[in-house]
Amino acid sequence: MGSVLVTLTRSSMAGIAVQAKVPAFAFSCLFYRLTGLYCPGCGGTRALYALVYGHPLRSFFYHPIICYAIFSAICGIVFHFTKKTAPKQILINILFGAVIILLLNFNVRNILLLLGMPTL
Repeated sequence: MGSVLVTLTRSSMAGIAVQAKVPAFAFSCLFYRLTGLYCPGCGGTRALYALVYGHPLRSFFYHPIICYAIFSAICGIVFHFTKKTAPKQILINILFGAVIILLLNFNVRNILLLLGMPTL
C-alpha cells in the first residue's frame, strides 16, 4: 500500500509540473545575478525536480536540504500516526540540522565557485 501511495504521489507531482508548462528552470536567482555567488537556496528547485522524477542522488547533489526536509516530514508523519509526540529537543535538532546543511551547502558551493569549479 505504501509503495502505491508513493507512486501515486510522485505521479501527481510530476503531472502538476508538466501541466504548468513552465520551463524547468525559467527563473534565475536574483542573489546570483547581483553577487555572482550561489544563494543558500540555489539548487533547491533542481533538487525537487530531480526527486519528483525519481533521481534521489541527483537531488541530493543539487541541494541536500530537499532530501533532509522529505526525511524530516516522513518522520513527522510517523510520529503523528503513531500518536507519539516528538520531544521538543528532537524538533530543535531537526531545525538545527537544516541550518547546518544550508550553511555548509552555501559555503562549499561558493568556495568551489570561487576556485573556478561551478557546481550547478
